[in-house]
Amino acid sequence: MKFLGVPLFLCIVLSISMISCSTNWINTTENNMRLIYHKDLNEKSLKNLITIVKENLIAENDLIVFSKRYLYWFSISSKKNGRVVRSTGGLLAGLWELEYNSKTKNISFKNYDEKNNFAKSLLLTGSSRNNKLFGQDIFGGYQSKNKKVIWGLEYSKNVKITKKTGKDILSIDKGAYSSDEGVFIQFSGTLGNSPLFGDGIDSETDTDPRKGIIGKTVFKLNYRIPAERLEFMTEIELKAVKNNFGPISNAYMSLYLPGYTKNEMVYASNPELMPIATGKKTPDNNFLKDVSVNKFFRNSAVKRSFFYQIKNRDNDENSKRSKITVRTPAGRGRILCLGSPLNKIGFMCGYPNNDYIPKEAYGEFVMEMNQNYNLSKVKKFHTLNYKLLSSPRKTITIRQGQTLTMIMRYKLINASAPLPENQRKFKKK
Repeated sequence: MKFLGVPLFLCIVLSISMISCSTNWINTTENNMRLIYHKDLNEKSLKNLITIVKENLIAENDLIVFSKRYLYWFSISSKKNGRVVRSTGGLLAGLWELEYNSKTKNISFKNYDEKNNFAKSLLLTGSSRNNKLFGQDIFGGYQSKNKKVIWGLEYSKNVKITKKTGKDILSIDKGAYSSDEGVFIQFSGTLGNSPLFGDGIDSETDTDPRKGIIGKTVFKLNYRIPAERLEFMTEIELKAVKNNFGPISNAYMSLYLPGYTKNEMVYASNPELMPIATGKKTPDNNFLKDVSVNKFFRNSAVKRSFFYQIKNRDNDENSKRSKITVRTPAGRGRILCLGSPLNKIGFMCGYPNNDYIPKEAYGEFVMEMNQNYNLSKVKKFHTLNYKLLSSPRKTITIRQGQTLTMIMRYKLINASAPLPENQRKFKKK
């Protein structure tokens, strides 16, 4: 017998601990942790994977989602609860690629160090036992005269998993992946500020910099996850419910990626990248010297992808405590990726959706990649940014009742070797 496409006995067995019975996805709890997984997966095998990644990372009330291709870890607990990992507010903190056996229904880590019982996350947090910084972050700043006040989901309050979480996307809306048994994930909360607030920001949750006026902004953080694909979507909706949100000096959606210290890396983009100055430093014009077109993949989203061979600078004394930033031209960024085909590291790519951004950002948004050595404990890491404003003095104000929405699609492309010559063209600078 079946109920809504799911075997009836399955709904009965899980009725004590489950939250809902969806057509393609199962909701349950495991050691005070929310667990959602595709119905085709063997529950025992996925619990074994959780045990491996849980050490010093996953906390109570966090959410774990298993598709057939990824293990997703969403972080909810705040720093006040002893959290060391800085991704919180429902943000994706860890991402592990999986292998699925359709015969046994078992899943396993694609990259697993059996000797050390360790699986590396594709994101910075969890890429080694010591990296507990960010996996994903959504943040920005306020226009300020005296202080650099930061707003962000890292400082969010009252974060909850909503009732829409765990449902098939087709039952929620007609968003992406609805045809691929997609699952909808949603968190809600109140936007917060860094501890060093001031200069018109009068509390941890005040979002209106005008003196004597208190603002409040709430958020909905949405993820759309397909069952069979190496990609997902992140969507943030920030709504000013009391007075203003801003003026804000910027808004970022960032994905923190490992440094891969022993390997040369490759950036991929459309359109071409350009170096920019960071602080008082002049741009490094040699950083993007080695460039080719459509060398490792031709993605359906763009006709041409530019690939930049990034030399390893780990032994360069000038690179210590430094950061190099490259970006797409303002208002034109379509794709930005980090990978290393020669070292069997797939390309993690970000695609912005600009349908809902404010009109002030139409000609301002950029895709940006940072190679960062500034944190001695972390050593080298990369940050893939979707940034709304590129002009230093430009601001955006979200007034009461209005919403700021930013959307990114992330995709892993396993390009392990160059394409044949007849499928690509080269361009040398």
